[in-house]
Amino acid sequence: MAETHIKNFQGLGTPEGNICFGDVEKNNAKMAVMIRRVFPNPKTGMRSFRNPQFIGLQMSGELDGAILNSAPSVYSILCGEKPVGPSDDEGISGIWYAENGDIVIGAPRGRLRIFAENIDILANGNGDDTGVVNVEGNAAVNLEGNNIRLSGGDLVGMESSKKINIVSSSQVLVQSGDVDINEGPDYSPITNPPWKNSGNITLKRQLEGYIKLIKDAIK
Repeated sequence: MAETHIKNFQGLGTPEGNICFGDVEKNNAKMAVMIRRVFPNPKTGMRSFRNPQFIGLQMSGELDGAILNSAPSVYSILCGEKPVGPSDDEGISGIWYAENGDIVIGAPRGRLRIFAENIDILANGNGDDTGVVNVEGNAAVNLEGNNIRLSGGDLVGMESSKKINIVSSSQVLVQSGDVDINEGPDYSPITNPPWKNSGNITLKRQLEGYIKLIKDAIK
C-alpha cells in the first residue's frame, strides 16, 4: 500500500491534547479530524495507559466513513433527561441503528449487564433461516421469574444428555391429544444388543439413542 500523503494538515493543541485535521495514523489511514489526548513519551515520562485516548473520523481505507473511539478508562454515555416522544415513559432516549451488518458487543473478561423496567429481545426474519434467537452458556443458563412461559408454534423441545428435573410443590399438569412415554433403554451392546428391544422402545428409537449417545460422547 502506498504511503498516504497530506497536503493540507492543520493542528491545534496543548501539552495535554490536540485537534488535528488531515492526520495520518501509523496504519496509513487518513483521518479527517482527530481529537486526541497527548500522553508523555514512555522514555521520558510515566504513561498511565497502554491504549490511546481519541475520537477520530476516518476518511480512507477499509474503514472509510467510520468514527473510531478509544477510551482506556470508562466510556460513558448519559442521555434521556428529556426523551423524544408522546411522554417520558414512551419517549426515545437513545438509538443505535445499523443499516446493514452486525452489531458486536464484547466483554471477554467482564460481565455484560442490561437492566430496565422491561426488556424486549426481538428477531424478525423470514421465519425460516433468519429470525432466530440463540442463548448459550457453557456453564449454566438460569431463568427466574414469577411466571415463565414457553410457547412454540411447531415444537417446544427439552433435551439433556443426563437429567431433566421437573419439580412442583403444587401441581403438574400434562395435557395433550396424545402422550407417548418411552422407558429408558439400555444402550450397552453387550447387555442389550440392537436386536433385543428394551422395555417398549422400538428398534428405530433404540438406534436413535445410540446416535445421540455417540454425539454426547464426542462433545
